[in-house]
Amino acid sequence: MSYKLFTKYNSKKKISFEIIYLVSICIFILLVHIFNFENSFVNWISFTLFIIIMLLIPLSIIYNIFSFFRFEKLNGDLNQTLDFSKEGIIINNHLYSINSIKKIEINTFDYKGRSINHRRAFKAKKSNGTRNELKITFNDNTSKHIYFQQLYKNQIHNEKFILIEYCNLEKINYLNLLDILKINKYEEIKIFKEKYLNQFKKTTSNN
Repeated sequence: MSYKLFTKYNSKKKISFEIIYLVSICIFILLVHIFNFENSFVNWISFTLFIIIMLLIPLSIIYNIFSFFRFEKLNGDLNQTLDFSKEGIIINNHLYSINSIKKIEINTFDYKGRSINHRRAFKAKKSNGTRNELKITFNDNTSKHIYFQQLYKNQIHNEKFILIEYCNLEKINYLNLLDILKINKYEEIKIFKEKYLNQFKKTTSNN
């Protein structure tokens, strides 16, 4: 199964809706305190800002509600591919042979549609699933660090037997493997290790 690699853009920060909203309120309060509504022109500006703020309040509430159903902006592209195979890891059709790899580390907590708890009220609350990490350390101690997308929760579990083989070749730590496959109960861990992992099969047979 192929996964899409995420390449982030180096984009400039844009002024957000909530910043404009807060600045409008600050200007309004500042004008009220400094000029105390004595100047007619200032009165007009203050009144206009007041109307804008009053209109922005219901709009901000609606916008915030819709943020729970919106996907965050991608700010990157998904044009390249990632595949796991017994022969190695294939990145954009280039095979990195398993024999050339010293260590594999994978973190797969993210998936498309995952709810995000943002501090910023108006920011989209659904993830694009692009925060999953893969780090490959090669035999010459160089490394490659990439991010990839999961389209649904635990999509990586489709690679279970390939990842087990990586572990048996001592390319991936068994604790990392258990974390990827979400195996965390004592009995499940014991059964899994004795059934699939060679290092623990040997220990079991010796006992």
